[in-house]
Amino acid sequence: IILTLKESEVKRMALRDKMISYRKEHLMTQKEMASRCGVTAATISRIESGKGKASIFTEAKIEQAMNKPITKE
Repeated sequence: IILTLKESEVKRMALRDKMISYRKEHLMTQKEMASRCGVTAATISRIESGKGKASIFTEAKIEQAMNKPITKE
């Protein structure tokens, strides 16, 4: 049996994995990640759990937030 994933599914899984790795690397909670991205913690939770899809605008916010330098307060 050969299973194929749509390109959008592959991108969604890659974003999810990247988010989880980023949060773990920087010791961030989902709430802290959400604040950094300008979205709700529930949005981060849904994306990371695979129960929800990010809109193109949310994806852009997340990607942008992960590319900003981390500043310690």
